[in-house]
Amino acid sequence: MAQLLHLAAETNSSVLQYTLLALAALVAALRLLIRPLLPHICMDDLERVIRDTKDIFDKAQEEHLLHHRATRLDIQLRLSRAQKEESHLRSRVLHEHGLNCSTREYLFIFSNLACQLRRCRREVKTIQLFILKQVEDAKRGLHCERVEELAAVLSSERFRSG
Repeated sequence: MAQLLHLAAETNSSVLQYTLLALAALVAALRLLIRPLLPHICMDDLERVIRDTKDIFDKAQEEHLLHHRATRLDIQLRLSRAQKEESHLRSRVLHEHGLNCSTREYLFIFSNLACQLRRCRREVKTIQLFILKQVEDAKRGLHCERVEELAAVLSSERFRSG
């Protein structure tokens, strides 16, 4: 890209200069748009989503918001499968692309590995959404119980004072 800018500066034709500048801007924009699709970036995002989902699940368990044992076990099984898949995909990313993101990786944005990473992320987001729905249902139940308790206390106070 720097070579395009240098070439544009040396060229006398303003049409060619603007064309080269537009081309350089297009290349830069494409790199920014494609970056989230790179296998290393997808892997980092997958790891973050799994970590966040695990944290949400752990917090829900600590607050005793997941009442049904079968639901908890199902979530744990699904999370464990996702972590297993994540580990397998991490090994593949390291084997195929090494430790760091490279320019060569741009050629692999639609590879089988990148598609598997995005699919796994979608699965984990589905698990996360399921947990959040379960937590909100439990919280709503607790709030309803609290409202009924407070309404009962208030009506008994009115009855005594009236």
